[in-house]
Amino acid sequence: MPYQIITNERLAQLCFAGPLQDPFTAKDKRSKLFNIEQQEGVMLNSLYHRIFDQKQGYLFQIDNIQLDELLFVYKLHEDTKNFHRAQLENQLAKLNQDPIKDEIDKKSRESRKNIVKRYQEIAAVFIFHNIAGYYLLKSHFEDSNENSDELVFNSRLYYNDKGFRLEIIESFLELVYSKSLDIITENSGIENIQNWTRSAIGAQKFIEKFQEELIKKEYKISNEYKDFISKAKRASKIS
Repeated sequence: MPYQIITNERLAQLCFAGPLQDPFTAKDKRSKLFNIEQQEGVMLNSLYHRIFDQKQGYLFQIDNIQLDELLFVYKLHEDTKNFHRAQLENQLAKLNQDPIKDEIDKKSRESRKNIVKRYQEIAAVFIFHNIAGYYLLKSHFEDSNENSDELVFNSRLYYNDKGFRLEIIESFLELVYSKSLDIITENSGIENIQNWTRSAIGAQKFIEKFQEELIKKEYKISNEYKDFISKAKRASKIS
């Protein structure tokens, strides 16, 4: 499937962001992933070693189902980003074009525009935080889903059925994407969003706040997660 074609660099970033829950390394250390040196047979790049080492690297410890999930979640993030971008553009156009109703509307119009623009800024760069959010959800709720290790995303139906694809995108938007976006919006303040998403402090704050959200709204999010999995996945054994 097309989503399974990926560069080693991006694959390493996804591993750090999602399963290893380290969006800081995924984003900030990109240029260092393949700076490989050996000294007396010892690999000196610990980042590369952690992902690609044939004995201890993450990719050599997971099965094909786990790898397929990582790649599909990346595809789902990208499709959801495009879907959400169109929504934000429509919101901004409406705010710019609609006639002002009264003084209250006039005073709040610029504020609402700025909120939409901030969402646009964050959505352009928060890929690794959002994928980390999915895996935080997965680790928190996976035990409540029977035979979860035998389920795979229904990628063929996703590609072939526009209605199914839209349903899964909307579900992912509600389950993960919007939560990640709101958490970053609330905790990044007015700081440059590129700097915030590249900082270790920002990554740790995101993980802490996402975990808090899971605890505070556990019943609601648990049901959302079960509903998402029941719709998006199917039983299968990938060889």
